[in-house]
Amino acid sequence: MKTSGLTIRRASFDEWRSIVKFIDTHLHNMYHDPGFLPSGMIRDKIGRQQVIVAESDVGILGIAVTNGETLWNLVVHKEHRNKGIGSKILKSIDPKFVRIKCSGGFPNPTDFYEKNGYHKVEFVSSSITKEKTILLAERASN
Repeated sequence: MKTSGLTIRRASFDEWRSIVKFIDTHLHNMYHDPGFLPSGMIRDKIGRQQVIVAESDVGILGIAVTNGETLWNLVVHKEHRNKGIGSKILKSIDPKFVRIKCSGGFPNPTDFYEKNGYHKVEFVSSSITKEKTILLAERASN
């Protein structure tokens, strides 16, 4: 899919269903966990202006969910990964910290965040699976 003109903006409340569907579609096979981000949480984050959408003429290409100065999730459309979209989203919100679940079919995201100016703090255990699947990273000082 070719895209033109990437726009990065805050999500509007009326699009919460499409955002939940996008996240479930692009994370489902990775985590085997539809509903990984509950719809109620997404609606709450949109209401707090903590959901960022990257889109082009072909539709939504990426979503970021933040919690103030922490990035909780960054999801890029499967067909548009490795094209700089994730880096553009990350730069637009410039979080101080990253907290990302990484397991299942996802490659380790450490290289991506290091390339974008973060350093790994540690991997911590999931409260559900007890496996070390959550990356904690911090923006490197300039």
